[in-house]
Amino acid sequence: MDIEEVAIFQEMEDCKNESLLLSKTLDALELSDEHVRSKVSMFSRLEVLANAVDYQPDYQNTILTGSIMDGVGWKGYMTDIDTMLRFSYVSIKEKEGNVHDENTGHIFELADENTHPGYTRLRLYKEGPLMENNIFSLTPNGAKSYCFEEEGIFFLSSYKFKTAFNRYQLIPERPAWVMQSSYNYAVSFPDEEEILEHGPSLCFSDETKEEPLHDSVPCFHFHEWPRQATEWKMRLPRNWPIQKDVDSVVSKGCEIVPVGFLGSKTRHLEWRLSFALSERVLLRTFNNIQHKCYALLKMLLKDVIAEEVPQVLSSFHMKNALFWALEKTESAIWCEERITDAFMACVNQMLNFIRDGFEPAYFIPENNVLEGRMNEDEQRKLVDMFSGFVTEGWKCLLRCKSLSTEPYIKELLQQYTRSKSISTVLHDLHDVDVKSVWFQHDLRLFPRYEDARLEIMTTISPVEGNSLSMTIARHHMTLKRLDDRSVNEFYRNTLEPIKAAIKSSLGFHLFTLYNEFSGSNSSMEKTHDYLQAVSKCLTEGMESDAAAGKLKYATYFYMTGETDNCKKMAEEIVANSHRLSVFVPHFLPNRFGPTPMEIEDYELFVRSNDMTLKERFLSSIYQAVVFMPTESSMSPPAVKFQLQTPLPEPLKYTSWLSWALYDPLVYAYYLLFLCETKNDKKSAAEGALESIEKLLSERQVGYEVSALNLLGFSYISINNVEKGVPFLLQAMEKAISPNSIVWQMGSTMSAILEGPFSKTRAATKTTSLL
Repeated sequence: MDIEEVAIFQEMEDCKNESLLLSKTLDALELSDEHVRSKVSMFSRLEVLANAVDYQPDYQNTILTGSIMDGVGWKGYMTDIDTMLRFSYVSIKEKEGNVHDENTGHIFELADENTHPGYTRLRLYKEGPLMENNIFSLTPNGAKSYCFEEEGIFFLSSYKFKTAFNRYQLIPERPAWVMQSSYNYAVSFPDEEEILEHGPSLCFSDETKEEPLHDSVPCFHFHEWPRQATEWKMRLPRNWPIQKDVDSVVSKGCEIVPVGFLGSKTRHLEWRLSFALSERVLLRTFNNIQHKCYALLKMLLKDVIAEEVPQVLSSFHMKNALFWALEKTESAIWCEERITDAFMACVNQMLNFIRDGFEPAYFIPENNVLEGRMNEDEQRKLVDMFSGFVTEGWKCLLRCKSLSTEPYIKELLQQYTRSKSISTVLHDLHDVDVKSVWFQHDLRLFPRYEDARLEIMTTISPVEGNSLSMTIARHHMTLKRLDDRSVNEFYRNTLEPIKAAIKSSLGFHLFTLYNEFSGSNSSMEKTHDYLQAVSKCLTEGMESDAAAGKLKYATYFYMTGETDNCKKMAEEIVANSHRLSVFVPHFLPNRFGPTPMEIEDYELFVRSNDMTLKERFLSSIYQAVVFMPTESSMSPPAVKFQLQTPLPEPLKYTSWLSWALYDPLVYAYYLLFLCETKNDKKSAAEGALESIEKLLSERQVGYEVSALNLLGFSYISINNVEKGVPFLLQAMEKAISPNSIVWQMGSTMSAILEGPFSKTRAATKTTSLL
């Protein structure tokens, strides 16, 4: 091996070592393959839940977009939640093309003649029928009210549609993670002269002029691949993506969003072809090095480029350059040993685009995504900056403050202390436990499941006048609807805990129905089959979480005389030391999720076990135990006492006001009290009630008023009136306090709503109730 070959070999070895150190640094920044997939999985589940909960009409779907769905947010990097709201009551067709669904409603035709590449106008092809909550149904002229007429042809105005959407898109009392559209107000628009004068770039929020916490864009789905992007699906040669992924992207079509081309005289009539979901499909094909390169480009943009030349380049421009680099470079470069080379290929690609002043959109290359984005001075600054990056090589990343406190950087610094790109010595290097990502993932995801579960339960809960059989039918219909949404394995796995919770409720309702008909002349065979169906539902219901489903089954055992089985299940719940209680904040004034001790116990549990998401869910998550009025006849005494309290007339038609909800640990101790009482073990029974008292004194218990009602009724049931009545009085006082919520009042609700009353009056009323 001659001297030149040795030098080349040494350079390759140095490049490999540098790449490995850089890759390890990014792992510590939560950009390992496990971290990225976890983040993508978490937000994908949120998207599924957003569309599973019936906040929004059937014709509307929520699509999460932007950085959160890319999975490349590094530790400490915050991003907004961007959404697209897809309205299915509009179909889009190409000129002389077919319509995906003739019965959808309104049909518009793409009219991209005389528009900039990547943009189109929407010609009204057919008006659909008036539909409830359909934005086109709010004005006498229907869809034409949102159009401009040109020689008898109506073109849908992106400006008018977006203005109406921005004004009426949010319902503030709903959780922020689920987007909602509401068109309950009359729609009015500026006249045509005002639109042309001010342009469609006017930004409308709500009437308070406050900006929303997220960007939400309405869109229509075009089921076919647009003709403007035909070149992309035929493009050859290319190193990426493979043909199977190309076919997958093409089969999904694209979205049409209300954004006109900047500078166009007809911008208020133009719509943009959006390939956000196509980009998502391509990003899912990335290996970890490709994800890391994307993160490095975003990091360079945020920490360096945007500081010197702000508001010119965006993450989209960097992602677009990455797609082109992937297509043009050999696949061998996208490996851990060559991540520095891969990153610099992207930087060189971006430099060429900026120098030319032309960055072709990946799917429609005729569309210059840099057009109108920068003036000559900004272009010159960016060319100089990227030229400096190319000269420095991958070491330009050492300018990024996001890298300044991470491990392995110190080793890189020791090799390049003479580099001009290093302005300070970096300190406070520390290691990061890779399992922390799962812990943080669970803390964010699990409360979302509880939120969705209780919201879906409101759709199956009985309202005033609903019979038991009607409530059971509502359970079946909700399960059918969720099954219809579960079109693939991912959806099925995501909705599984919620469906299990509904089956648990269904099982107890079937048990209640069985009890109502048990006096009839049913055959033993039919009785056996019926109880088998009950048991099957309750068994499947135990998959909802670590506690609530099991406690409903344990209640069934108690009510059927199987005290030992009930006691065993309740004891298992109490013994679960790594529980994580997830109660919904906006339902609870005094209990906002897990206590610090619960979080500490759960974190130790996560770090000491290698478990799947489902295993962690089923071993640790304590959700509220829910009983509905239709279950009262087969509920334990204290629960029945709370459920049978009549609601005042104004509240009768709000189903969840009549629920009885319990902290799972409190309810587990209550079941132990019942079992020990039935077994004539008075001391053990009182010990269970004292455990509930201890929970109330040591921490904020979820559904505190319900817990106090349990204690009061239970003590009175064992003839300890002197100790029981004060707990009921305390429940009344807490329910009447300013920070309470009306449905928490439980058995005292009617008395409280009658007006102020003295303790004497309250005690008299309580005694009479008992």
